[in-house]
Amino acid sequence: MLLCFFVTAAFSCDRVATCVEAAESRRDDYCNIIIDDFSDNEYRFYLKGRNPETCGVNTFRRINYLWGDPFVDKIAKGDTVVKKKGELKFYIHKKGNTLSFPFQCGGETFN
Repeated sequence: MLLCFFVTAAFSCDRVATCVEAAESRRDDYCNIIIDDFSDNEYRFYLKGRNPETCGVNTFRRINYLWGDPFVDKIAKGDTVVKKKGELKFYIHKKGNTLSFPFQCGGETFN
């Protein structure tokens, strides 16, 4: 039983990402979507709509997008949601207002 615990702990530790690794894994994300449809949770996070730059239909999907916790409930149909590649900020453009959400982990804000 003790051996099982140590084996499980060793594999679990390898899979846990540091905040720096988590931030870097989100740096390449990109979306620019005028929202038609969206999820209401970060665990099966998706945004669907039209890209205002290309006029094409776009979908942004992520599983366990925990970064979305502070803003997923702020997204509404008609908003323009932007995540620029290389940046660690998520923007929600509403009529007359822009909300900005930096990547935060472990009490630290990443740029």
